[in-house]
Amino acid sequence: MIRALALLPLLLASMALFDAGEAEALSCQRRIVTRGDSMAKVTALCGDPTTRVERNVTRSQTVARRGPHGSVWYETVRVDVHVAQWVYDFGPLRLMQELTFEDGTLISLRTLGHGHRADRLDCAGERPTDYVVHHIIRRRREAT
Repeated sequence: MIRALALLPLLLASMALFDAGEAEALSCQRRIVTRGDSMAKVTALCGDPTTRVERNVTRSQTVARRGPHGSVWYETVRVDVHVAQWVYDFGPLRLMQELTFEDGTLISLRTLGHGHRADRLDCAGERPTDYVVHHIIRRRREAT
């Protein structure tokens, strides 16, 4: 017991350093979705997202060009990028996931809070357990 108490500050410090906001992968239908996957692959594995936000972003970067005789000039290059943000809400038993795509390619996954939709099937096609459904129904009855 004393050893466990001595390790408690170390455990708390390591948890403080852990950032659960950035996810490396998302599990859908027992298959993994990772950065670099296409929108089509994500939709095939996870289905349609709960919400979608899409926009076009213009990005610019200044680059140096070398000319003859060692001359250098600077040029600004502008590129239009299609950005889409999808949010998957798998229900109260799983955390919601925000996926960001650029030009149809998944570039980042971010873990959000717990989901809200108890009526939705999760990626594996399983419904929430009877225990959780019972408590959701009880809370709704108490609220009315």
